Amino acid sequence: NVRELRNVIERALIFADGKVLHRAELPEFGTIAIGPTRPKSVNGFEIPKDMTLAGAEKEYIRRTVAECGGSIQHAAEILGISRKNLWEKRKKYGLLDSSD
Repeated sequence: NVRELRNVIERALIFADGKVLHRAELPEFGTIAIGPTRPKSVNGFEIPKDMTLAGAEKEYIRRTVAECGGSIQHAAEILGISRKNLWEKRKKYGLLDSSD
């Protein structure tokens, strides 16, 4: 859920020491089942401490769509939102391409 992610990032940024938020500074969430179609990030997702929450959401959405090879349906499933909601967020952040 994007709202839950937003809350976790906000809390982590408040307590982070450096300029970049690292995976170790995020809370443990337990085991997440990863199927064969879920994209894997080699580099993780680091958020500069001075990045706004909106900027972090925009970047997370952009990376998720890219990792899904442009599959909006798959990206929406990973983000836990509807395709329509994802389209609206992409429009809001200027992430729509000419085919949208």
